[in-house]
Amino acid sequence: MFSNILMPTDFSEGSELALNVARRIARVWESTIHFVHVDEEHALGMHSSDDLIRFMNDVDARRKEWMETTTAELEEDGLSVELKRLDGIASEQILEYAKTTDMGLIVMGTTGHTPLEYLLLGSTSIAVLRHATCPVLTVATKTPPDHPWEVDKVLFPTDFSKASVAGLPLVAEVTRKLGAKLELLHVLKAPTYIPAIPGEPPFYVARQAFSTASERATADLEVMSQRPELEGLEVHYGVTLSGDTSEGIASWAKENDCQLVILPRHGHGAIRSILFGRVAEHAIKRCPVPVLSFHPEGI
Repeated sequence: MFSNILMPTDFSEGSELALNVARRIARVWESTIHFVHVDEEHALGMHSSDDLIRFMNDVDARRKEWMETTTAELEEDGLSVELKRLDGIASEQILEYAKTTDMGLIVMGTTGHTPLEYLLLGSTSIAVLRHATCPVLTVATKTPPDHPWEVDKVLFPTDFSKASVAGLPLVAEVTRKLGAKLELLHVLKAPTYIPAIPGEPPFYVARQAFSTASERATADLEVMSQRPELEGLEVHYGVTLSGDTSEGIASWAKENDCQLVILPRHGHGAIRSILFGRVAEHAIKRCPVPVLSFHPEGI
């Protein structure tokens, strides 16, 4: 499934963490890592001063040396690596390269350099997430820098939709190959308080009011856990109540020590992207662990 992995780097902390994850995936799946950097600054030299051109040439030389050294280290570790330098807009070049070389997986870091980092996704990451047809594994800078990256528990949030069911074969293969346990989760989206009219306090809703819905979701999770795709796996499941689906996913992953979250992204259409794609994007922003997202029709 992941015989070819595209690993873009922008030399950021997130990219270094992503490379650690890509290394682990490549070893498990015996993949070839396509180690790629897209030079978006190349066009600066067209109308720049000699000083700026010399500066950019020096930066380019240091980047080239670092990528070649890193590639050599990966190869010494027994991994197959293809080194590639591209010019242009990063997201466009990444998507085009993934398409023309039939990548099975893109592994990339997310960016953010402010105290609000957990709310941010770089524009490149967003574009790749929204338009890539292959699965995308995003690694945030808040991911613990464990080396090697080990996965004991995989979290698969489900809304019981066709997309969730269609993703079970991928979820099962990833979980099996990593030798992990599988945790199925349904986030029961329900407000814990309802605003009243101006000047009056909100109405707080007791959790017991959602007990019936929780019992039904638990029963549905039990049925899903027994599907033939998951046969042979150690499967656990749970229901959590949250006013925000993505926050519920992130909190569950953190509190239950999950090392990987797998999420479906519904389609490329504008409306479907709004309905589910935004949940996936928001979960990626908030999750403290890597998130593997996929389009069910693209797996």
